[in-house]
Amino acid sequence: MSSDFVAIEIEGREWKVCLDFNAMCLFEQARSKTIGSVFQAFKDAGNDLSGLSALDLRCLVWCVLRRHQKEITVERVGELLHQGTFTDLFEKIQDAMQEFMPKDAGEIEDPRESPNLNSLTG
Repeated sequence: MSSDFVAIEIEGREWKVCLDFNAMCLFEQARSKTIGSVFQAFKDAGNDLSGLSALDLRCLVWCVLRRHQKEITVERVGELLHQGTFTDLFEKIQDAMQEFMPKDAGEIEDPRESPNLNSLTG
């Protein structure tokens, strides 16, 4: 990824969407479920997100906006999510998901083969 965010304009303001490891951990901590379950739901849903929990969607948006907009609240995210912004915003999140995730399993290095493994395990 050339930068750590994907930009979107909502209500006359540029918002930076960043789906990094911290955003994923924040989601898991807040919702007590794995981010993988949401990724799979996005993949399965295609353009129809009606099967996803509103709580999960709002929390996910809050998590991906937090890095660059520390002042954002969950309530403000709920205000931003409406018919006029919903589709564009979730397309940007899907773009960020594609940027963050490896293109195929061949790109994932086996950590057991890493020369740095010993420095991580002691």
